[in-house]
Amino acid sequence: MLRALTTALITLAFAGCVADNGGEGFVIVSNESLSGGNTCSVVASSNGPFQSRGEISLYSPSGYVFTPVLQSNITTESMMDMIQRTITLQGANVELTVNALTIGHADGTFTKAMPPTLMGTDGKFLSQFSGSLAPGGLTGIAFEVIPATTLGAIRQAAGTVGAGDTVDAEVTATIKPFGEMGGGRVDGHPFKYPVSVCTNCVVRDLGACPVMNVTNKGNPCNVFQDGVVDCCESAGGLLCPAQ
Repeated sequence: MLRALTTALITLAFAGCVADNGGEGFVIVSNESLSGGNTCSVVASSNGPFQSRGEISLYSPSGYVFTPVLQSNITTESMMDMIQRTITLQGANVELTVNALTIGHADGTFTKAMPPTLMGTDGKFLSQFSGSLAPGGLTGIAFEVIPATTLGAIRQAAGTVGAGDTVDAEVTATIKPFGEMGGGRVDGHPFKYPVSVCTNCVVRDLGACPVMNVTNKGNPCNVFQDGVVDCCESAGGLLCPAQ
């Protein structure tokens, strides 16, 4: 069963993004690794475990959740400066590009399909979230960077695949976070994050339910991303994680 996202976040898709202006007052340090954890909660650390790239099942019912650590570039010399120079985080403009689309066939051969051009909010949108970032400080956020509708667009581009065939799409997310400080807009440095969208990289089908001693319970933000999730076949379809 897909666990609910427990962190407070709101993801809204718009036809256009918020305009980028202002200085780059903070950076995304890394995408923190939450695989094997119990909660979708980011512990802000500059040297903790991180994901250098993501993976998500092509058939995930929900989108890819990005869990970055953000660090402020703003400096301060007094308590008054601390308050005035704290960044109020507001969201991120996200742009998605499908760089490659490969169909793997049961006979071991591969076909390169035409990567889709993502239209509208499947390829460009605003993901809103809230938080604060003190001068020189770190904070962790969770928000969606690949919507479920984008996965649907990739499935459509792949077309009908045969039994035993696989689909692997390479997607690059360009993430531009922003916020407010002292009444003015402040931008974060753009961050590029690659994600593999694939049919056989996350889900492990263990057969009919129930299943004893389930080992891999999946990522706490979305069990269909980053790592392995043990699933079983129930009357209502595939159950993840297995029970």
